[in-house]
Amino acid sequence: MRAMQGKNDGLRLGLEILTPVQTGTGGNLIQHIDYIDLGGQVFMVDQARTFAALASGDQTLDAVLSGARLDDLVKLAGPRHGQLLPSLHGAGGVPREFRAQLKDAFLRPYLPGSALKGAIRTALFAAALRRLPDTTWQHLLPRYDERRKKPSAPAKMAAQDLSKQAFGGTPNQDRLRALHVGDALFQPDDPRLADIRWLNLTGHPPYQARWRNMATRTSVNRWQDAPGLHAEMLAPGTLAPVTLQWDHFLLSDPAAWGGRDGLPNILPTHFEALRQVLNEHARHRLEREIEFYRAYGQDGPLQHCRRLLALLEQEPEAAYLQLAWGSGWRGMTGDWLAEEDRERMRGLYREMRGRDGMPFPKTRRLAVWQNQPSLPLGWLRLLPWDAASRTEAGLAHARRAAEAREAEVQTRRRDEAAAHAAREAAEQEARRAALSEAARAVEDFRARMERERAEWVRQGISGQWFQALRELAADAAGWEPADRAGLRELVETIGGLAPALAPKKNDHIKKLLRSLAP
Repeated sequence: MRAMQGKNDGLRLGLEILTPVQTGTGGNLIQHIDYIDLGGQVFMVDQARTFAALASGDQTLDAVLSGARLDDLVKLAGPRHGQLLPSLHGAGGVPREFRAQLKDAFLRPYLPGSALKGAIRTALFAAALRRLPDTTWQHLLPRYDERRKKPSAPAKMAAQDLSKQAFGGTPNQDRLRALHVGDALFQPDDPRLADIRWLNLTGHPPYQARWRNMATRTSVNRWQDAPGLHAEMLAPGTLAPVTLQWDHFLLSDPAAWGGRDGLPNILPTHFEALRQVLNEHARHRLEREIEFYRAYGQDGPLQHCRRLLALLEQEPEAAYLQLAWGSGWRGMTGDWLAEEDRERMRGLYREMRGRDGMPFPKTRRLAVWQNQPSLPLGWLRLLPWDAASRTEAGLAHARRAAEAREAEVQTRRRDEAAAHAAREAAEQEARRAALSEAARAVEDFRARMERERAEWVRQGISGQWFQALRELAADAAGWEPADRAGLRELVETIGGLAPALAPKKNDHIKKLLRSLAP
């Protein structure tokens, strides 16, 4: 065995969203709990900052507790804390709930590296199987087990034996161990609220494309009459940096750790070779989708798929990929089964069966765009960062990143100023609580003097205010010496304004000082 050697080779890429993409949390966000209706738009409430504002504000506890809904608490908090979520297709309207996009602790949306690597794995797997003769791998497909009266593998594990043959028998032997994919972190304002509708084949040959009403599970002719669902999705034209890293220590001798299973060259060892395989798979997927939409007269999605295919053919540096939620059965599995094998799998698995003779899969999820469900989901491209930063999306990304940094600086300054003011107020309140009643009276006069000093210099001290000072000095006869000394210091400070005092009042100051002498 030759000695393994080599080091990691990282490449910074730009990940550009081409059609709406989502990696979800698995849950939904709900109106009045996670977001509010703000003028017909979704406003995603930053609850941590909102509750912090309530805690540090001047609202009474009863007022806060009386807030029946999130809308009430946002109003009580004063300035709104959160982010608008504009509609992808421009129309207003706030749904009761929608699928949430995955975000980090700072509410920044991201695509996990695991999701991106999973899509790369699917593309490499499908491309490899399409290049191999069917006879080399068909024996690894599930069969009907006559003894157990069920398929030899459950539906979710149907391709497990094939996958082990392609990538390796165990996770430690997986050929894709040598590829590390980082998370793609987007800007907080990159998501949009997408309206998703289901295109569904119905009837008998020739089949018709209609719209699936997900509430009643029926199909109708007008998409406006077929409610779907809403989802928070990364918008087309947004960009994020992502890093791909090849572990050349592992790649130097895959046989040393990869075992006997696994195709030796299934993982390309540099981006250009990976790009070619990904684009080969993307081309296959787009051509199949174009064929589907053409066959069933769906011009909107047909034109979008043609546009994506044209971009793929014209762009010399980018790798095209479809991933995540909404890409459909073909997108998630890789669409590598031949027609005969796919029909045999439909016979094995109820999940694929549908109605006898009906094409499979027969549904497509489309996002509403320009007042028509037409955008396929999940498409993106990877470009070297230098090339990505020169695209329109790259320039917009740089501008938004600069704006986000400036906004972050301003927010931090405001928060620091507010925290400083709150600390000073708390310290002042603590100092005041420690004072005697007499000392507090002196401090109140001192605060009044600071507020009115400019007016004194301009117009002199009012007689009413001066009378109040004389009454306080009279009360000081029974004070402790330290408190009398504090009042005397205050009167001396006022005496320092002699040029602004009338001569008679200046004489009164001197008398007050003599009465307060130790």
